[in-house]
Amino acid sequence: MSDVITKRSEEFKELTDWMVQTTREIETATKHLRPTIGQEHYLTGDEICRRFHVCKRTLQTLRDTKAIPYTTLGGKILYPESGIFEVLKKNYREYVNERRPDQSGRRSFRVKPPWKAAGS
Repeated sequence: MSDVITKRSEEFKELTDWMVQTTREIETATKHLRPTIGQEHYLTGDEICRRFHVCKRTLQTLRDTKAIPYTTLGGKILYPESGIFEVLKKNYREYVNERRPDQSGRRSFRVKPPWKAAGS
C-alpha cells in the first residue's frame, strides 16, 4: 500500500464502488418511503390509484363527495392510510359462496345483507 491514493489505486476503486452501491441503496429506500406525520402514514394519489385500481378521476370524485379522508400539504394531496382502511372496513360487504339460479336460469351469487352477515 502506498501513501498516495490515485484514481488507479485499489483503495480509490473500493471507495468509488462503495459510494455507487450506497447511492443505489439510498435511491431504492427513498423510492419506497411513505411520508409520516404524527405517527400516521400517508399515501399519495398514485399509490391509492395503483393499490385500489381506481383512476384519478374516481379518486377526485371520492374526495369531492368526502367519501375518503385527505389532507393537502404543500400543494400535494395525501391520504391517511388508517382513514382509507376505516372506509374500506365500513363499506365491506360479505359475500356468500352459495349459488342460486336467477330468473333467467343462470346461476348467480347471492349477496348476504350486512345486517345478516354477522349472525348467520
